[in-house]
Amino acid sequence: MKQSQAKSRCSVEDSVYYPSNEDCLTTGRGRVDGEVVMLSAHWEKKQASLRDLQQQLQQLPGLIADLESLTASLTHLEASFEEVENHLLNLEDLCGQCELERYKHMQSQQLENYKKNKRGSALSHTVCETFGKFFNLLASPCAACKRFQNEQGQNKLKINYPIY
Repeated sequence: MKQSQAKSRCSVEDSVYYPSNEDCLTTGRGRVDGEVVMLSAHWEKKQASLRDLQQQLQQLPGLIADLESLTASLTHLEASFEEVENHLLNLEDLCGQCELERYKHMQSQQLENYKKNKRGSALSHTVCETFGKFFNLLASPCAACKRFQNEQGQNKLKINYPIY
């Protein structure tokens, strides 16, 4: 019964809008074909999006492994920096001891100079030279400390620089 109603309605509408039933059928097919094409394009777009998401999902384990590797490298780098910091603190202590020794030497040299000037002997000149050599020996470890400190810092930077 529904088909007969649809036919009769189509024929009534056809008489008003279309010259024949054939035109009505052609127009309906064109609309259906257009809808199918649009749905097909939409479907293809969704499938392409799904493929992209699947590809990205497959890359996640590699990304996680890279992040874990970077975290391990940063942890190692942090430990290295703490080690360098400890070495620098030790070096600072050594430099402080060196300064103290240099100050003690300077005080003893001033005392000796005072004694020599008071005595006025020729022996005082020889003693001054001896203390001068001793002072130079004390000064050199501090320079070595500074050199060691610079070398340690440069070596750590050279070792850790390629990580970044």
